[in-house]
Amino acid sequence: MASRNATWSRLLVWSLAVILIFGCLTFTGCDDSDGGLVLSLQPSFTDADLEFDPKLIGTWLADDSSLQMTFTESEKRTYKLVVTEFEAGDQKSGEFEAHLVRLGSDWFLDFFPNGQLPSSEFLQMHLFRAHSIARLELHQDSIHLAFLSGTWLKKQIKQQVVDISYQEAQGALLLTGTTDEIQSLIHFHSDDEGAFSDEALLNRQEEGQ
Repeated sequence: MASRNATWSRLLVWSLAVILIFGCLTFTGCDDSDGGLVLSLQPSFTDADLEFDPKLIGTWLADDSSLQMTFTESEKRTYKLVVTEFEAGDQKSGEFEAHLVRLGSDWFLDFFPNGQLPSSEFLQMHLFRAHSIARLELHQDSIHLAFLSGTWLKKQIKQQVVDISYQEAQGALLLTGTTDEIQSLIHFHSDDEGAFSDEALLNRQEEGQ
């Protein structure tokens, strides 16, 4: 899974970094083979969709030690999440609100930045306080995350398989539709091949490791 983690990290870094350096969006109609991370202005959940599982609390580390996620309990069925990235001896961190969402028979995590000044590349991707969504498989000693793929979604939109409000910025997708539209997209296409294909596998770290 190390190669998948590396691919996932590169997608996160690439998607909006150039745009966000200038602090604004310049929407274009460009067509890029790599769709990057999909962001949404609206959350993927309502209060009725939220769950809380204490098994998610703890620190999780990728096989190649490039990515670490630490979940702690917050208020109102919310997790505080600290994402830490390691590269060439450098360490960058960002803080998020994370919500555990159940849609149908599947579990998802909705990520939302907490508004602090960004230090990690993952947090920089969310500078306009947008949501990202990943399907979650939670096991005793590992979590498997699969983020909604911009490459897949761009193809579905182009082929008119998916109809959803969006803007495109330097090849990245920013969904501008309602929560209902986001949920419909996830519900009807979560099992489609390639829909959730930007993956990361992280293993639980015991205290003191």
